Amino acid sequence: RGDEITRLLADRLVELDLLDKAGEILQYQMVRRLTGAARSTVATRLAMIQLMNGKPAEALQAIVSTRLAELPADVKRARLLLESKALADLSRTDQALDLLEGESGPEIDRLGADILWHGRRWREAGEALERILGESWRGQAPLGDGERADVMRAAIGYVMSDEALSLDRLRTKFAAKMAQGADRSEEHTSELQSRITI
Repeated sequence: RGDEITRLLADRLVELDLLDKAGEILQYQMVRRLTGAARSTVATRLAMIQLMNGKPAEALQAIVSTRLAELPADVKRARLLLESKALADLSRTDQALDLLEGESGPEIDRLGADILWHGRRWREAGEALERILGESWRGQAPLGDGERADVMRAAIGYVMSDEALSLDRLRTKFAAKMAQGADRSEEHTSELQSRITI
C-alpha cells in the first residue's frame, strides 16, 4: 500500500512538472523496493518521465535493466514504444526503427514517422506521414489541425529530399483541403496554400 501511495505521489509530481523529483522516487522504488513484474512496470513509468525530462539515456537504462520475458501485453507494448523513442532521441535511428519491425497500429505508425523525421530521413518521413493521412483527402470533411500539420510536414520532407513527384502527388491530393476551414483566417489560409505549393 505504501509503495502504491508513493507511485501516486510521483504521478502528482509529474502533474506539477517536478520531473526530477518524480524520477527520484520511482528510481528508488525500482532499485530498492520492488522485484519482478512490479519492478518492470514502475521502470516503464520511470522511462516515460525521463523522456519527458529530456533524459533518453536514463530512460533506456530503466527499460533495459528491467527486462522480463513474462509481462502483460500492454506493459510490453508501452516498454517497446518507450525504448524505441529513447533510441531515436539518442540518434540511434536504425535501432529505433528495427524495434518497431513486425509491430502495427496507429501509435506505431506515428512513432515511426516521428523517428524518421527526427533522424532527418526526409523522404521516408514524408511517405510515412502520407500513409498516416490515408484517405483523408477524399470526401467533404475538412482536415483537422493534426492532419493539416501532417500535410505540412510531409510537404517539407519532400522538399528537403528533392522529391518533386511526391510533392506534386501530395499537392494534387491536399491543396484543396488545405484551403478549407471555416476557423482559418484568410491570411493564414493563403500562407498554407503558398507553403503546400512550394
